[in-house]
Amino acid sequence: MGIPADADRIEQLAQKLLHDPTEDAEGITDIEAARRTARARLEDSEARTFDPAVTNQRDPGVIRRRSEETAQEGESR
Repeated sequence: MGIPADADRIEQLAQKLLHDPTEDAEGITDIEAARRTARARLEDSEARTFDPAVTNQRDPGVIRRRSEETAQEGESR
């Protein structure tokens, strides 16, 4: 029986966080902390994937980062 895909992804990210720490992973010093952080990051990423604002630019939940994204077609300021 193989390791589930999610467990494998968590373990890969945990190892990366532990051995190649980025600025936001400096406090990770043991594998269990790395696994908790990896699990949380992957859950957050997955949640964003299923957010309608990610795929529908007209969704009211979209965060617009460029000025041309602030107004929809036909709108004026």
